[in-house]
Amino acid sequence: MKSAVLGNVEYEPASLRDAIAVDDVVAASTRIGVEAQRYLSQGTDNAVVSPASLMMAFGMLAEGANDAAAEELDTWLGATGEDRTRALSALQESVRKFDGDPSAVQEDELPEVPLLHLANQVTVREGGGVKEEFLNTLSRWYDAGVGDADFTTPAAKGALDEWVNRHTGGLIEESAIEPDVRTFAVIQNALLMEARWENPLDPNNTRPTDFSLLDGSTVETDSMTHMVEAQYQDSEIGQVIRLRYTDGFAMDIVLPAPGTSPESITAAHWSEISEAFESEKLTEVDLRVPVLDGIMESDLWIDAVGHQAQLQVDEEGTNGATVTEIEVAETESLRG
Repeated sequence: MKSAVLGNVEYEPASLRDAIAVDDVVAASTRIGVEAQRYLSQGTDNAVVSPASLMMAFGMLAEGANDAAAEELDTWLGATGEDRTRALSALQESVRKFDGDPSAVQEDELPEVPLLHLANQVTVREGGGVKEEFLNTLSRWYDAGVGDADFTTPAAKGALDEWVNRHTGGLIEESAIEPDVRTFAVIQNALLMEARWENPLDPNNTRPTDFSLLDGSTVETDSMTHMVEAQYQDSEIGQVIRLRYTDGFAMDIVLPAPGTSPESITAAHWSEISEAFESEKLTEVDLRVPVLDGIMESDLWIDAVGHQAQLQVDEEGTNGATVTEIEVAETESLRG
């Protein structure tokens, strides 16, 4: 494919005011996150999943799907056609004011204003004949970089690796995709967040404590302990606390009810939690949260999708990155 055709359309994001399917897409994103977390938790100690990254990557894939594949993606993603396109575009644009240099994530201190970097890219096989309308749609609505590569060469893998490393600030070093002669296209989404707690925790209060596992056993781990004022719920779902970052960002932490596991929390439960927090007042909570520094890499579907995520939580705040990559083989078709 001629490079002049790749990415030849200016980015024209949709606005939230004109995106009528935003609520449907957000609800689908929550459901997708629950499904992915259940899938990835099988046989593992920890599962880190980014519903937003999955939603964006599969939304881009849906722009080129047809027939039965298109129908299945429409159902899974919660909206169809231009309604879904506008919703994803508007959601992406709504956080653009927090965008910044991804390399800043490696600095010693967290930023005063949260950093939320989102990037999209599609790389197609050199001379592969991908339809121009598909590529233009990704450029126009998703601000996706578009390029081509000879997937039979090591340079193609190196380019995918470099893109992942750059847009996650080095938190994720390599692409999960191993392209070969059958690779037709690779769709990539990267999401990077770095935020400071509104009220940082005192590191002097971090100490070893016992942490209960699902099988009833305990392990010793460093935990942040602090009395905090926060929104808090105690219900049949479990204990839930909302810890606020600066500028309106927040993390919801759920401790499932005794005898239950994280997999028992459904998409409906997450909706209930969000709705309750809209009116929940601040209360004083004795908080104990393990310091977290973990990374997960997994194939969600055999040889088709790679999802990598890293999350670090400490007394100062949080940084995390995720990448979702979809490899399209030559047997797939892209519509124009």
